Amino acid sequence: MTVAADRTHGVALPIDLSPQPGFSGYASYSIDLYDPDAKLVWTGVAAAPGDGDGGDQRVSLAIPGATLRTGTYTVAVSGISAQGQHTAIDRYTVDIRLMN
Repeated sequence: MTVAADRTHGVALPIDLSPQPGFSGYASYSIDLYDPDAKLVWTGVAAAPGDGDGGDQRVSLAIPGATLRTGTYTVAVSGISAQGQHTAIDRYTVDIRLMN
């Protein structure tokens, strides 16, 4: 996936947090963004899907533009249990292109 960003407004990065088989029961999710040099540049937390939404949860993460440069980034998603334990779920790559 390729997304456009700018230094003033950053980027709204879409992430699918729909429950995966074998990965249910998380209280929330941690999302880490790594730059092209594998350096952690941003971390966020998203609430787990509620019972009334059919289990489908797509969120748009607002990443500040000051932390970005053009290149291929890695998004690491972890589930967080009610006890605070983190479990790695998936990693995605996204190409970010700065427009200014």
